[in-house]
Amino acid sequence: PLILWHLGASTPVRSYRPDRAAEALELLADAYPGGTIVTIGSRRGLKEYEIPERPNIWTAVNLHIRTAFALVDRADCVVCPDSCFGHVAAGLGRPAVSLWSSFHPDDRVRYYSTHRPLYTPLDCSPCRHHESSAVQQGCPLGQTDPCANRYCAGLAAIEPEAILNTVKEII
Repeated sequence: PLILWHLGASTPVRSYRPDRAAEALELLADAYPGGTIVTIGSRRGLKEYEIPERPNIWTAVNLHIRTAFALVDRADCVVCPDSCFGHVAAGLGRPAVSLWSSFHPDDRVRYYSTHRPLYTPLDCSPCRHHESSAVQQGCPLGQTDPCANRYCAGLAAIEPEAILNTVKEII
């Protein structure tokens, strides 16, 4: 199978934390040794991510939007935070595992029959902290790790195993 993973949304606080993404990618690579996992994003957005070096994991950076959409159309499953690629997957009828916490998935993907949202509700949801200024301030929950603080605590609470299991249900 071809699994497409959009790593970074518009800001870190709307993206899955890099260390958790690496764990999930390792699990997917082990589960699908004959498959292909393609991580996509912008060079700026992916600078904090350490993609595992595995023969079945590829990284595509700064793709032309038409090329990225063509990959979505060919994917057996798309994994993404609340980002344009989830909406594109729905529009093209492709299955997606979408990651949620800042907003409830019903706010954005309720009518997407191909979506399988994973959601961690927090008392602060819906969070508009990432939209409040031009400076990316990170999660206001005050995690102790400065890097982790840039990422939503609720998204980080989604277990990599849950992502793997949901992808397996789809594929």
